[in-house]
Amino acid sequence: MLALFGAGAFLMRGAGCTVNDIIDRDIDTNVLRTRHRPLARGSISMWDAAKFLGLQLFGALAILLQLNPQTVFIGSCCLGPVFAYPLFKRFTYWSQIMLGIVGVTLNWGALMGYSAIHAFNFSICLPLYLAGVCQTVLYDSVYSFQDIKYDKQLGLKSMPILLGDSSKSWLYGFAAGMSACLAVTGLASSSGLVYFAGAGLTTMRVFYLVWKTNLSDPQSCFTYFKANRDIGLLLFASIALDRFVISPL
Repeated sequence: MLALFGAGAFLMRGAGCTVNDIIDRDIDTNVLRTRHRPLARGSISMWDAAKFLGLQLFGALAILLQLNPQTVFIGSCCLGPVFAYPLFKRFTYWSQIMLGIVGVTLNWGALMGYSAIHAFNFSICLPLYLAGVCQTVLYDSVYSFQDIKYDKQLGLKSMPILLGDSSKSWLYGFAAGMSACLAVTGLASSSGLVYFAGAGLTTMRVFYLVWKTNLSDPQSCFTYFKANRDIGLLLFASIALDRFVISPL
């Protein structure tokens, strides 16, 4: 099951990136960070990109159909938002929240993963999903600071543009929201000390990264973005180890 979800997350994350590159290809040519993407620089055609997207979606569908009907339904519900997400920054400043809502790796996986193994339980799945939403808003907001100059020039919208100098306070708020949701998840699932220790370390790591990051420095923002891999691994390890301690093989 873990292998299925890992492969599915990899394929759908890739599909989301492909959709984003297709829709934003004209924008990407005007942004320093993205102008060398394959579609933006013209190294591949739209037809090639569409074929690649089709392969990604076909592979993801093949994996999804291995799961129970309830999980297939939940997984299918994310497809439309994945295609729509790149359009949000054209008409709303809250596009980072939309990315959190439609997140197809950690966030949507919190709903699908539990559904695939247990009867669906909102008291556990929903706070874990919301923790993922908060974390996604955090890292994508910081990531967006890299392009804030270009976004303003191109008439695009983002939370960093809207919030301006108060952005750090909002980031701390989302970090606190993530921490609270992780705590609720642990209580609802009767998790043990290993989980809560891991969730606590995850929270401290996130707060430290927010404090350390210079939002005016693109390199500092990109360093924060890359560090989110370690945050995800830390949280995953705490959940897995806690389950092993409670229910050893």
